[in-house]
Amino acid sequence: MLVCKFGGTSMSDAQSITQVVNIIQANPKRKVIVVSAPGKLKDADKITDVLIKCYKTAKEGKSCKELFEKVKSRFHSIIKDLKINIDISDELDQVMRDIDAGASYDYTASRGEYLMALTLAKYLGFEFVDAKDIIKFDKNNAFDSELTNTYTQNTLQDKVTKGVVVPGFYGSNPDGVICTFSRGGSDITGAIL
Repeated sequence: MLVCKFGGTSMSDAQSITQVVNIIQANPKRKVIVVSAPGKLKDADKITDVLIKCYKTAKEGKSCKELFEKVKSRFHSIIKDLKINIDISDELDQVMRDIDAGASYDYTASRGEYLMALTLAKYLGFEFVDAKDIIKFDKNNAFDSELTNTYTQNTLQDKVTKGVVVPGFYGSNPDGVICTFSRGGSDITGAIL
């Protein structure tokens, strides 16, 4: 079994994602895929940067709805161009509502990875495994390697035959609260898995 991690540039648009899928399918041992949020395009910002702006807007007591349209548009464009039979409108709307309702910085910043992993899993026919269920932090929000190893082994052992896609960059603490690594943390997730 091989673990592959693909960064934001590789997830930036349908053309890049198609190349990623070709790489994954070129070797049947590539069964655990870790992804970042879509990266920068010529005319579009990194999704994580847009989400952080949404967080700051909500912290100022304003709605992020208008700014969040960039996130929605980007994901809808990727899905349409890949011709994937998936509708993540409900997930997108929930993320926007959560941000406007005061979601944490870590939750907000991690949603690009979450949404990208959902999308790629559907496209590949792999199973989506939410990082919050396997990447564990302690009560002080520090990475807990022993607990992560246990959860990862128990969760992935039955799923890797088909293949899994895991969002990078985040996990959760004992209260189920989303915790992120530093920017670029999807590489850390890939290394852990």
